[in-house]
Amino acid sequence: MRGIVGSLALLGVLSGMAVSASAAECGLKRYTSIDTLATSNGSMLVPVKIGEAERLLLFDTGGAISGLTQPAARELGLNSLESNIELIGIGGAVSKRYTILPSFTMGAVEAKSVKFMILPGNMPMSRDNRLAGTIAPNPNTDVEIDFTGRKLSLFSTEHCDGKVVYWPATAVAVVPMRVAALGHILIPVKLDGKQMDALFDTGAGDTLLNLRVAESRFDFRPDAPGVEQPAERLAQNPGANAYRRRFDTLAFEGVTVTNPTLLIIPDAMSARMPDTRRTGSLTREPDRGLPDLILGMSVLSKTHLYVAYKERKVYITAAEPAAAPP
Repeated sequence: MRGIVGSLALLGVLSGMAVSASAAECGLKRYTSIDTLATSNGSMLVPVKIGEAERLLLFDTGGAISGLTQPAARELGLNSLESNIELIGIGGAVSKRYTILPSFTMGAVEAKSVKFMILPGNMPMSRDNRLAGTIAPNPNTDVEIDFTGRKLSLFSTEHCDGKVVYWPATAVAVVPMRVAALGHILIPVKLDGKQMDALFDTGAGDTLLNLRVAESRFDFRPDAPGVEQPAERLAQNPGANAYRRRFDTLAFEGVTVTNPTLLIIPDAMSARMPDTRRTGSLTREPDRGLPDLILGMSVLSKTHLYVAYKERKVYITAAEPAAAPP
């Protein structure tokens, strides 16, 4: 997941594209469908072209903005420019640089002179040297994500409400969502019966709980029975306060995960963001910084879902065999 102060639009070209069906029709209108690759945790790597170079980008609903890694930008010979916004990583690393791609192609969609931020830190989620960064969704475009079928599809937001699940499904969970000012998708969940908002994040391998929330609402203590410190996190960031703990249930609108193991981490993002109580320079938004909970691929990887931005709903089914597109 990436947090930012400010935002840049990406793939806005889609909102004005012609589609195969007329706007008056009620059905789904697809812009493009892309065969993807998978990381070890099931996240989607989307094949794209940056200029003439073929690369992979991690599809990240937890990202408010798309970005390239610093090594990828250098390798592609792209200029690094000073930005008037900040991109803040989940660990607190900050970047104030961006670049302009001469052209960007994803499936059937091509755009010219596209701005990408330069990502702070490294991307350890794949060993594929073609992995160049992340791509964030555009709230002007609906998204279908079939993790097991390894398919990413983009649709027009203009369709009949509730008529989006065209694939075989024995049950559909319809989850209300809100879209934050920075484009993040937030859905209501219950963790051990306690209500909270969760960030819907296909870019996070683990499902994460804010340490502050764990302490205040679940009486979390690092020395309590069943609490572990994950070795891989300590190897990446020695001295970091990261823990794992099993909970009883994680539930949202008809979907219940029993005995989920969550990674509990401190909020290293909020400290990097301006505070209007001190500066008065920026209106502080309620979902800036680390959210209460991040719903990651440990929960999402076995699902097939459709994000309907205009309806403000996420349609979730269990993974099924691939279906013919509408």
